[in-house]
Amino acid sequence: MPTTTVRDTGTHTGTHTGTHVGTVTPAGLRRLLDGDEEVAVLDVRDPVARAAGHLVRSAPAPLHDLERRARGLVPRLGTVVVASDPALDDHAAAILAGLGYERVHVLEGGLDAWRACGGRTYAGTHVLGTALGEWIGTTSAGADADADADADADADDDVRARARQTLEAAGVELVDAAGLARLVADPTRTTYVVDVRDLAEHAAGHVPGSLHVPGDRLVRAVEEHLAVRRAHVVIVDDADLLRSAATVARLRHLHDGPVHVHVHDGAAAPVPVPVPDVPVVDAVTGHELAAMLRARVVSVVDLRSSAAYAAGHVGGSVHARREQLPSLLPGLSSPVVLVGDDDLVPDFIAAEADRLLGGRGDVHILEGGIDAFPGNLTTADPSYAGPVVDRAGPPPSGPEGDAWHRARAAWAAGLLAAAAGDPDLDFDAGALGQSTSIRGLQPVRP
Repeated sequence: MPTTTVRDTGTHTGTHTGTHVGTVTPAGLRRLLDGDEEVAVLDVRDPVARAAGHLVRSAPAPLHDLERRARGLVPRLGTVVVASDPALDDHAAAILAGLGYERVHVLEGGLDAWRACGGRTYAGTHVLGTALGEWIGTTSAGADADADADADADADDDVRARARQTLEAAGVELVDAAGLARLVADPTRTTYVVDVRDLAEHAAGHVPGSLHVPGDRLVRAVEEHLAVRRAHVVIVDDADLLRSAATVARLRHLHDGPVHVHVHDGAAAPVPVPVPDVPVVDAVTGHELAAMLRARVVSVVDLRSSAAYAAGHVGGSVHARREQLPSLLPGLSSPVVLVGDDDLVPDFIAAEADRLLGGRGDVHILEGGIDAFPGNLTTADPSYAGPVVDRAGPPPSGPEGDAWHRARAAWAAGLLAAAAGDPDLDFDAGALGQSTSIRGLQPVRP
């Protein structure tokens, strides 16, 4: 689809669905994406809806657990654009404004308006990393990048030297503990600190507060971790620099902000981990819930992943997602107990659900999550408030799984042709416009 010119006023602020946020037109969003300032575009739909078509430069941030994910995705309270489904976007904008984000914009008309103005959307998952992999496989420049990325195959002196050359050619600077502290403390820009070493190395010692994402995973799913465009990224590695060089060889085509490398030596101060203020909500213990179930005076809503629910749930509970609660809750008998786990703590959802029911205090959470329930879990008689929408990956092994992988391979093979002319996937433009001038490696100071 060719890109068309749209005349409009770009962005404006005002009262939007009861919250002081802003709106942005499709052309205004294009200017934000092409500009010089930091911006994060969040897609708050469920994984299945996102996989049906999304902005390639957006980050998945499902409404279901937005409060806990937002500050990790967008650590600094700067510009955020919500661009997915208008009804969900309004809800998400109110949540983000409540978390303190200073400039929240909703894409006017959602993705339908974006496409109507000539904007591209892409089906599938991990579009950026997949498209880069296809480009690497079909171009000589990509072949060079692929060779650099495979530098960790042999840890001899020549390969270490090549790793340094890769970082130098990409304009990457090495920063010591003091330099890392300065980057993290700068309030004017976002800095992600990502440890790309393997799990054992990370467990043996790491920068406290850093995000652990092995380099291949960071490249494959970059949109899940580096949501802010033009943010600084500090890659944590060992002194041989092999993993960081392999990561940078590809990352410089995927991320348009400065990249640095920090060699872990135990001297770095902890990286602050931003967390939202958690609401105080009513909780019941596992034994209290068991007693309520025996007395048949409770409704149980399980908010965990559908896979976790299917593997074992409280008998009689219903699986639901946050966006389904407005239609589900009025039909349930009170009180209502929301069940989560280590991956989904439902305190924010409980506070919202209580407001939906008039603030009567009829909504509780299971303290300690599903592990605190003393009774036996069951796989029988599962009940779902709606379609299963949190599984966008392959089905279990078998004919359906084989068909999924064949379709995925065909989709990947056609991705570059589908992206022709799209500035967001123009790897030939030179690392997304990022400077690749050789600035030299700064020495690592003890």
